[in-house]
Amino acid sequence: MKTIEAQISTFVYAWGPILIGILLLPVKGIGLLVLLLAVVQILIIRATNRVSLNEKTVEFQTGIISKDVRTISLRKIESIELKQPGLSRAFGYGTLRFHGTGASNAYTPWIKNPAAFKAQVESRIEEVCAK
Repeated sequence: MKTIEAQISTFVYAWGPILIGILLLPVKGIGLLVLLLAVVQILIIRATNRVSLNEKTVEFQTGIISKDVRTISLRKIESIELKQPGLSRAFGYGTLRFHGTGASNAYTPWIKNPAAFKAQVESRIEEVCAK
């Protein structure tokens, strides 16, 4: 089976700076600078966060210089909590919280279409547990 990656939603992290940049466009170059910083922020978030579903695990990776990797076995996941407050549901993004046996809990960053990713994880859990 192939690895499935959740797409990180940068909209949540960058809408504030983008709005401020647009409002400041009439001010000599400040608006463009803020918009440029928002683009850099988006690129950094996409480069530093990754959530993937493998054959037997869900993996959470963050960082560029120092890397933090958290892995949860599909057999150890007890439940998956979906959070989509307010406008996030309308725009199709949200977070997932994985509850596992013991003290292993992990959050995803804001991801696009979290319900579909949750369904894929639950489907893989059923496949792994059926074996």
